[in-house]
Amino acid sequence: MIIDKIENRNFYTLPEALAEALEYMAKAPLAEMEPGEYHLPGGQLMEIDEYTPSAGWKNFEGHNYITHLRYIVNGSEQLGYANKNDVEYVETKKADKMMYRGKESRVRVTAGSFVILFPQDCHVLKLADEDGIQVRKVSVSIVSGKED
Repeated sequence: MIIDKIENRNFYTLPEALAEALEYMAKAPLAEMEPGEYHLPGGQLMEIDEYTPSAGWKNFEGHNYITHLRYIVNGSEQLGYANKNDVEYVETKKADKMMYRGKESRVRVTAGSFVILFPQDCHVLKLADEDGIQVRKVSVSIVSGKED
């Protein structure tokens, strides 16, 4: 997992698709764009979402081939995190979306921060940081390393 402020994005050597999406997020007027899906110049699908995070803990979500890039434009939330080696498999929900259980661990993600969740990073998204605070988040999911 990588978590940092967007102005520090150039400190990282990332796969091209992630670097392009992160650069787009840093320069686009995301606060003014309507919620919904957008196609980025590199071909990735970006989603802008607004919601009020919930307080409830759920099982961790994990993947084998999907890397998530999340950027908080406004608001803040808690992110549940565990390495896949430290959690117990529960069930497969759909192709490349598995659920795990394990010890609760949280990281606070504030406005202006991005998070990259690689396949080894199990996560619980949209956990409340402050009661009733609205979040505007931008997301890109990239499939990589999958054998056909």
